[in-house]
Amino acid sequence: MNNAIIIHKLIDRMTRICLLIIISFVVRSSIALICLDCRRIPQPYDCTTVTECSTNEVCYIEKYETSSGQKTWHLYNVGCKPLNSCTSSGPRLPVIGKRSTRKSVDTTTCHECCSDRNICNLEGHCGSANFPKPFGSTLCYDCPLSKSSNTCNQLTLCDIDSACSIKQTRNLLGEPRWMHGCSQKSQCSTIAHINPQGICSFCCDTELCNRNCTIKSTVATPPSTPTTATTTMAPTTPIRHAKIRCLEGVRLTSPLDTSIVTECGDHEVCAVERYVTNDGIIFYNVGCKDRQYCIANPLGPGKGDETLICRHCCDDKDLCNMNQCGARVNLPVGSTICYSCPLAMDANKCNHITLCDRDSACSIKQTQNLIGKPRWSHGCSEKTQCATIAQSNPQGICSFCCDTELCNRNCTIRSTIAPPPTTTTTTTTTMAPTTPIPLTAPIITQTVIRPTNIKYGDTVTIQCIATGNPKPTIDFMVKGRRLGANVHVDPTTHLLTISNFLPYDDGDYRCYAANLLGDVHTDFHIQGHP
Repeated sequence: MNNAIIIHKLIDRMTRICLLIIISFVVRSSIALICLDCRRIPQPYDCTTVTECSTNEVCYIEKYETSSGQKTWHLYNVGCKPLNSCTSSGPRLPVIGKRSTRKSVDTTTCHECCSDRNICNLEGHCGSANFPKPFGSTLCYDCPLSKSSNTCNQLTLCDIDSACSIKQTRNLLGEPRWMHGCSQKSQCSTIAHINPQGICSFCCDTELCNRNCTIKSTVATPPSTPTTATTTMAPTTPIRHAKIRCLEGVRLTSPLDTSIVTECGDHEVCAVERYVTNDGIIFYNVGCKDRQYCIANPLGPGKGDETLICRHCCDDKDLCNMNQCGARVNLPVGSTICYSCPLAMDANKCNHITLCDRDSACSIKQTQNLIGKPRWSHGCSEKTQCATIAQSNPQGICSFCCDTELCNRNCTIRSTIAPPPTTTTTTTTTMAPTTPIPLTAPIITQTVIRPTNIKYGDTVTIQCIATGNPKPTIDFMVKGRRLGANVHVDPTTHLLTISNFLPYDDGDYRCYAANLLGDVHTDFHIQGHP
């Protein structure tokens, strides 16, 4: 009997060793394994956040029982973990990583690892339910405005008529941003032709394909069907802007990454919320909120992997939710935020904005569409053209320039831009030959951590130095958890500062550098001591 038990244990041990060797080979031969990354979820498919595993890490899924009183629930943790921790088995109490004062008991009932494909911890492990994926649908990355084309970590499900897509755009300051999500397949040809120079904008039809800027569009354009559209235009009525106007957008890296403005209701004010994800990435939500909501809702854990760390409400001026909750937006000197709609059916119903430079003014110009219907063009015009614009409609129809924020949607005002004096000059210009500066992808040349010998309680600074043309943007994240409340990243110098460094701040950090031509990152470990 004892020999049989010994043989059984030897076979079990050899099986685990073989499994470890196989998984190790898969990990070494793959590039940046991607796994679901959530805690305390009813089923793995309830997770919409992914993470990139480090070298020698694999996906894991952990099922555990949590009980409180007479009630017991089965929940899951999913994410990445070191390969050498995947051979352990048996119940653990409490679940690893849980520090809680609540009166409950967590007991691990199953722990499995995988690395055969991306998000392999979605289903098929530890008794988890199969993912009820609709026919023809595709899992795609979903981030409305990312600083880098390759740093989106949220998922969505695109239906059979849509494809995964990535589209390059810019925020109000002209900085490059990327939109990940779903697009109608009929629009994919247009998306692919937006940037003929090969800048990252395309559709694709395989899972998680819309974050890889080395591929091209894989979605064919469906045959077009001619349609006849009938448009009935409502009469235009000048609207007084008695209601406050606010920036509106979700999951923004900066409040100015939105180009949408909304008018608040009678009992609403502008609001900005700053929150951090489990990956340590900071986002902003901006828009209108009921006054009572701003008072009654406390800070703390939000939905999913988000923790709300700041909320600010205001109503002292239009767009007052631009510079709040740690956001510092410095507009160029002399610039003005103006409405921007190329062809609006109503002069007073534009809700997109742009930034006009110091030589331009906000403007609205009446025009016509192909069938003679009146339309209005909101945007920026050179100040030298403003007199012509104001005189284009002598009957007082809405066409003018103005020089205050969001002024080019109010047809009760007149032009406030005086035409500059005209002078006649003769100028002789000798232009020196110019040598174009080549565009280059970002390269991280140095990571400076001070002090080099970190003690708990120190103030620690991290500077990531990168080269590239255009000048790359810098961002930081920490693996496996959110950045602490004592961490601040200066938006101008990109210097990360950790005040009162604590054991919680120990860990693996990542610096990202990104520009139009791509992105790069470097990983480093920070460890303090008493």
